[in-house]
Amino acid sequence: MAPLIAILLAAAYGVDKMNTAPRQVKKKKKKNVAFEAPTTTRQIAIPPPPPPPGVIHPIFRQISPGQGGRLFLPALELASRFLTAKCFLGFWYTVFYSPVEQLRLPLEGFPTTPGTKHYGFTTPMPSHLSRSQIAITDIALTDLASCVTFDLYSASPERAGARCKHLRGLSTPPPFHGHRSCIQVSEYFYDMLSDPGVSSADKTWLQFELAKTLLHELAHAALNAARDKGSKTHYFFSGCNIAEDGFQLEACLFGGKTDLRRSEFHDQVARQRLKIGKSAEPLIRAYLTPWPSWEAVEEYRVRGSLIGIRGRVPSYPHGREVRFERVRRLFTEEPWEEDVKRYGSLRLC
Repeated sequence: MAPLIAILLAAAYGVDKMNTAPRQVKKKKKKNVAFEAPTTTRQIAIPPPPPPPGVIHPIFRQISPGQGGRLFLPALELASRFLTAKCFLGFWYTVFYSPVEQLRLPLEGFPTTPGTKHYGFTTPMPSHLSRSQIAITDIALTDLASCVTFDLYSASPERAGARCKHLRGLSTPPPFHGHRSCIQVSEYFYDMLSDPGVSSADKTWLQFELAKTLLHELAHAALNAARDKGSKTHYFFSGCNIAEDGFQLEACLFGGKTDLRRSEFHDQVARQRLKIGKSAEPLIRAYLTPWPSWEAVEEYRVRGSLIGIRGRVPSYPHGREVRFERVRRLFTEEPWEEDVKRYGSLRLC
């Protein structure tokens, strides 16, 4: 009996010495990202290859034929191909998933308005994504379709331009937590592309410009949706002293900022309307300048708006002329990956 009592007393003593208080679980520090990447234990399917000409991305499918979908079809196909090409997804992955940190405003030399905020992406833009990163970026771009609307006949933007209008009263559906946008495109594109006085070569230039313009404004819309970006909030990509999301995307695609020169082209259109004849050769010219450039800062200053700037920016007063044949080939099924792998972007000059 005595041994049994000793055993029971020892057991009771051991329980009394045990720490029965609930364990404190350390909370994981939440990363400052636009929204969390979806996690799953199953293997993510390999995304399909870039769509061939004729496939429209869900973002642009809302543009019906009656809205100019047929007239703008080459531009919509090209913009869709740019959106889904794996070699360019690093930009969108950064916009959606990269952590950011708030930056101190420059003390002097770079003017800011009251209420301005600067944020910086803490990781460089990746040149290569894993299969899972490609998959979640494709999903985010598809989800972005519900956050953007289009106005293709707007009298609001400047000639041959567009703007991304904030719709702050309309919140975005999950997984985003920002606000929606309306991309307003100048009616200039419709007028010129439907004008019989414009040659097919110049219409190719205009379709390229429209595709580039849609993507430029879509870059702003993506930050509005994913980061709830305001008009006085600027996001700086790693290594860049200027915050302009659309031009940053153009630099990713083309290696710089592209601008069209149209003075001779507009003279020719006026001549054709007077029945003086039409040239088969392209009259539009395009020039590529490196990004970032001080000239872009001056463009914003002339228009009365301030661009986000944090430091010295080089000046490039003269750009290199873009070759028409290289632009024309963008509308074919010719692959891009080798060019991008070799030069870091598409080769237009």
